[in-house]
Amino acid sequence: MTREELRVKLFGSGPGPEWGFVLGSGFDVWLEHLSPGKGVSFGDVDSLSAATVPGHDGYFTAGSVGGKPVAIAVGRLHLYEGLTAARIVEPVRVLKSMGVSGVVLTTAVGSVNQNLESGDGVVITDQINLTGDDPHTGTARFPDVSVLYDHGYVKLLSEKGLKQGVLAGVRGPSYETPAEVRALKTIGADIVCMSTVLEALALAGKGVKCVGVAVVANRAGSPGITHDDVLKVVRRSAESLWQPVSALIASGSD
Repeated sequence: MTREELRVKLFGSGPGPEWGFVLGSGFDVWLEHLSPGKGVSFGDVDSLSAATVPGHDGYFTAGSVGGKPVAIAVGRLHLYEGLTAARIVEPVRVLKSMGVSGVVLTTAVGSVNQNLESGDGVVITDQINLTGDDPHTGTARFPDVSVLYDHGYVKLLSEKGLKQGVLAGVRGPSYETPAEVRALKTIGADIVCMSTVLEALALAGKGVKCVGVAVVANRAGSPGITHDDVLKVVRRSAESLWQPVSALIASGSD
């Protein structure tokens, strides 16, 4: 299926979406509010890879927020699945091809900043890309990334009660060691995850605004972390973040 065929399948000949969502680990609980239609697997769209990670179903669907059509990527792709940076950002580039001008990137994170507790909602203010990769490698393009996460979106969600934090993105799939967490704190990170940073770079390269919303699932570097535990914490906590995010969409902020 081509990207144009996907857009027509999800939205028909009517108005396309203004906003897109990427629902990371545990954020699939938001689907209850998004009224999604039938999904199309990542793997059924030209040049995309199928998702392989539990909690990342890997499909596109259409929904609505306050009567506004939105495009949704349920789940995402990761470097630790053995994919290149260019491959893992294809879902957000598909959202762009559908016509979105803003994207909500969601993610589960570990806390580096001791003031952030399990279950906290965090709006991402900036990022540190420690993956060693960039989706623009080989393109001879040099995107401006001075404002990856829109300041207006950050302000609105902060006023709605979300805490703020700088995100460090690592390759995974191993969780961070205590020494790595100390290093992350030293270089200015508040939270850490194995995704999101490359997607934000790809959106910047396409001129699409984005906002990053995270749930703290655990203390980074603490023992006994499992992926199942991360999913449980995020699914329990993400519900409280829906109202501020839906308010952002409904506000028509641009």
